[in-house]
Amino acid sequence: MKNAINYIYSDIRRKAEDFIRFKESGESLSTADGEVLELLHELLDYQSKLEAQIVKLAENERSGRKKAEEALSKTKLQLEDVLEGANIGTLEWNVQTGKVKFNSIWAKNLGYTNTEIKIGLALLGKKGWRAITHPDDIPYADEMLQKHFSGELPFHSVEVRMRHKKGHWVWFHQMGRVKTWTEDGKPLLMYGTHIDITCRKQMEEQLKNDIEAKEQAQQALVDLNNQLEARIRERTTEMLNVTVDVEERERNRFSSELHDGMGPLLSTIKLYFQWLADTHDPEKKKIIVDKGNHSIEMAIQTAREMACGLSSQFLSETGYINALNDFVQQINLTKKISINFIANSNDRFGSFSELMLYRITTELIKNTLTYANASNVEITFNYDKLKKIISFTYADNGVGFDWEEIRKHKKGLGLMNIQQRVRIMKGDIEIKSKPGEGIYVSIQIPAENKTEETNILS
Repeated sequence: MKNAINYIYSDIRRKAEDFIRFKESGESLSTADGEVLELLHELLDYQSKLEAQIVKLAENERSGRKKAEEALSKTKLQLEDVLEGANIGTLEWNVQTGKVKFNSIWAKNLGYTNTEIKIGLALLGKKGWRAITHPDDIPYADEMLQKHFSGELPFHSVEVRMRHKKGHWVWFHQMGRVKTWTEDGKPLLMYGTHIDITCRKQMEEQLKNDIEAKEQAQQALVDLNNQLEARIRERTTEMLNVTVDVEERERNRFSSELHDGMGPLLSTIKLYFQWLADTHDPEKKKIIVDKGNHSIEMAIQTAREMACGLSSQFLSETGYINALNDFVQQINLTKKISINFIANSNDRFGSFSELMLYRITTELIKNTLTYANASNVEITFNYDKLKKIISFTYADNGVGFDWEEIRKHKKGLGLMNIQQRVRIMKGDIEIKSKPGEGIYVSIQIPAENKTEETNILS
């Protein structure tokens, strides 16, 4: 529009200059009335157009300014609605003077009025924000500011606590950016937002506490489970000790019965045979045979009843090595299987452990004789007195079996009992067997000391 006005003035100036030159030429006005009048009409016409253009320009300017002001006012109202709806405080901070401009939400979130905040900041100066910021958060906020001022961070973004007018701490997320700088490169005007995140922080703290409480509960459950397992092991040991004691008492009782019960029966049978040899009377022979048969039946019945009640007295007196050697020799005499027993020591290592290991060994031999169809058995015993560790291995060349299948379905009561006995002695056991490969058993147990043996046997 400015270019159009310049054109109109330029054209009027050109017309006027033409009129002046016409007059200076000395021509008669009468001969040029037409041109003069025409020129004047054109000047008037241009003048009217110019005035109209000026009026129009003024009206457009007023209308444009009004529309811009209305649009700006509308945008400002919309922005204020958004900020109020989101409860976002805004501020403009002159970093060099410390002067701060803020909206009402910034002050309201701290419980103050705008006037109270302005007075407080005016009295405290540049560092006024420190007075209401938690002391633990000030170094962190300072560090982040310096990183932004130096260009290391594109934005200043921190979460800090600020004191509310009522005295409690409120969490805020402050985010801002320097928009203008001084000529010497120092930060000048910084604009930012101020959002209350107290609820989020409280939820995070509650979640943290819930997680810690859950972890503590889980640990308490683990501790309780460990205590229960320890108590179960303790009770199992106690019950096994009681069982072993009862078994040994019964075996001793059966031994006495064999001596006191079977002894007289066998003596009586012996007398009947002597009597039978001394008489030739058929009637007496018949009576002797009948009575002898009756005594033999009684002895057989008594032997059957006591067959499972053999005493461990021989083991207690001679120890594991000698007792097992005797047991192995009796089996080897049958010539049906060869058992090779090798021991590095004949020392005693605690009556309870000797009894348990003897029961384990005889159970393994019984299983070999019953099921394995083996021709050879190798047994090794190693007693490390310094480390107090007993190492025992057992292997046969029998038909073998699927140990994994048996263990999975908890079959094979004898092997399960052997494992339980080893666990009671706080030892380790390894069993290997496959069809056609025989069996291999490796056991390691700690040797008892005198205190343990006394507690077990008492």
